[in-house]
Formats: sequence, structure tokens, C-alpha cells
Amino acid sequence: MEDSSTALQIHDGEPEDGEKSTENGGGAGQIRSTHKLTRRGHTKSRRGCLTCKRRRVKCPEDQPECSSCVRLGLICEYPLKNNPSAPLQSTGGQFNLKDLMLFHHFVLHAYPPLPLHGKAVWDDITSYSHNYEFLVHSMLGLAASHLCLSGGGDHEAEALEHRVKSIKLLNQALCKPPTSKTESDARFSTLMVLTFQSSYMPDGMLEVFHMIRGCMILTKTTLPKYAMSLFTKFASGGGDKKPHEVTENNSQPTSLVLINASASLKSLRDLCRTKFEKQYLGILENLVNMASVSNMDTLLAISSAYNVFGEPDQADFNHFMDSQNHVAQLLVAHFFVLEYVIGRKVLAPFMSAFSFRETMLRVWIKRLATRLAPEHVSYLDWPLRMLEVMELAYLDLPDIPNLRISD
Repeated sequence: MEDSSTALQIHDGEPEDGEKSTENGGGAGQIRSTHKLTRRGHTKSRRGCLTCKRRRVKCPEDQPECSSCVRLGLICEYPLKNNPSAPLQSTGGQFNLKDLMLFHHFVLHAYPPLPLHGKAVWDDITSYSHNYEFLVHSMLGLAASHLCLSGGGDHEAEALEHRVKSIKLLNQALCKPPTSKTESDARFSTLMVLTFQSSYMPDGMLEVFHMIRGCMILTKTTLPKYAMSLFTKFASGGGDKKPHEVTENNSQPTSLVLINASASLKSLRDLCRTKFEKQYLGILENLVNMASVSNMDTLLAISSAYNVFGEPDQADFNHFMDSQNHVAQLLVAHFFVLEYVIGRKVLAPFMSAFSFRETMLRVWIKRLATRLAPEHVSYLDWPLRMLEVMELAYLDLPDIPNLRISD
């Protein structure tokens, strides 16, 4: 049923038949009053959430969750946007054409390789970014760092600028608890993106664990409140990995690679003083032992070496991360070498997704060698020598001559 209403229109000439001027002797450009039949406007929500559509009610279209779903305690999800560049236009921040290029690179090439088979997860996260500026900046920063290492030009300034903005905005957001699953996932994914950007940075060896600690804290405090989180299985500690995704174990318990790794770790025992240093050394020794048992056990041991950084109190964590704590850095160097060499066997089909890991590993350990106190340099022998034979070491963990470290 159509209504009759009075419409005000601007005409360029004389009134048409049946129209009456609102002024005497009307002329060009004057406002005329006409009586026309017009169609009633559409009253339903066209951009509403999926929950309201299923309930067949009008959605208030509040972002990131509509007030109707919040009031009723329902999960509010909006349809994914098909245009990956759209989020840059609505965050309220200032973005340019170069940022759009970086965003496009993130969507296609630079998104984190975890969770495994996680492209769909990061497509969803990308659709959230139009509401969370800290998430957008983390994505742009990671893309810039990725381009720097892949020969896509010099983007170091952009990488640092977006990283600093993301961390600042995320810290502000973390002052308050999240109000929705979407916001919780946006925070967790931002920390994951920042973690992977750290792994692309020449000075990022310790920074990785600062971001990992943030992820672990959110895993314990925030994610459990949202059962439908995109990261629930991943954050539970390797739950996103299925047994058939882990390659069959071909490593040999008597391999000199593992023997030398064990001997090198044993030499660090007398250096470890704090409870957390001793705990982390024990985790690394267990990782070497599990490499002789099964690849699934090895994978879980690698996860433990990351997850443990959510356990110590802030004082113990800060002491471990102190740039002058050379013992902690020796432990971390051993871990990254072990993770890379053994990890390339355990997850061989997926390691190609972990871009530039070997490149940055060489940078980190060689830089560490220049910073160590003279009395600590010899403890880095095994990691340094493993760099020399990296391409051979991961294949079958073979016996490699001239690497034996005496007890």
C-alpha cells in the first residue's frame, strides 16, 4: 500500500501540468510543492547481524555487537565483508594508498602461519579490523616487515611506525575487559601478529617472548569466557594439530645432533641460578628427550617451551628478559635452534609457511655472540656450529662429525 505525501523538489523551468507554485509567478530554480504518490521507504535492516536475521527482527546494527544481542545475551555475528580493503576506510585512523598496499599484502601473503590451516581464521579476523585500529596497525606492521625480508623494498620505517601505534593502542584497550567475543579475538590476534613481526626483527629474539606472554595471559583470563572464540582450540596448547598432520618420526635416538644438544644444555646447568632459568632448562632437556620418542611428543614439548612464559610472576619474567641476562639468552638461543632443526622434521609439510625463520635465526645468534661476556662465549658453540650445517641437520638428524661436545 502506497502513501500520498508532499514532496519538495527543485525545478529548472516552468511547472508541469497539475503542479502548483508556492509563490506567485514562479520562475526557474524555485521550490515547488507537488503531490505525488511515493513508495514507502524500506524499514528492515539491510546490514544487520546474522542473529537478528535468524530471529526475523530488525537489527540496530551496532558494531561490533548490536544492542539487541547484547541485551539478550546472544552471540552477535555480522556477515563477512568481501572487500578486504574496506576495514581501512572505517577505523577512524588516517590511512593512505601505501597502507592499502600493505593491507593487501597481509591478506594474501603475510598473515601468521598459525593456527595451521588458519587462512579462514585470518579472513575472519581481517573482517573485524574495521572496528579495532590496534589490529589494523599490527597487520600493516607485519606486512611491512614481511616485505622488507622478501625483497619488496625498504619498509622499515612503516613497520616500526605501525608496530608502535598498535602496541600503544592495544595497551589502552587492555585497561578494560573486552565486551564481546569479537573484541577478545581482536586483542588476541593482534598479539599473535605482533609476535610474528618480532620474529622478523633483527633485535626481536627476546621481544618474541614478551608477546607470547601477552598471548598466554589472555589465554588464561579472557578467551575462556568466550567458548566460540576463533582461537579456542589453538590456545589450548596444540589442539589445532591433528596426528596425521605430524610427520612420521624418523629421528634416531643415538643421533649426534641430539647427543650434542643434550651435552650443550647440560653445560648450562651450573650457570642457571633462578627458579625460572632452571625450569626453562628442564623444558629444553625434555624437548631433546622427546625428539627420540615421537614427533607428537616433540611438538607438545615445543609448545611447552612457549607456553611456560605465561607462568612466572612479572619480576621473574623481567629478570629473565633483561638484556644483561646472558644465561637466559643462551637458553633462548638453544631453544630456537632446537625448534628449527627438529621442527622441520615434525611439521615438514608446513615449515615453508614460517618465512625467514632460518634467516633471522642466523642474525639473532651471531648478534648474541658479539654481546656475550668472554666467559660465556664458549657456551654458544653448539648453536653456532649448527648454523653451519643447518641444511643437513634437519633432514634425518644424521650423525654430523666434528660437533661432539665433551661432557
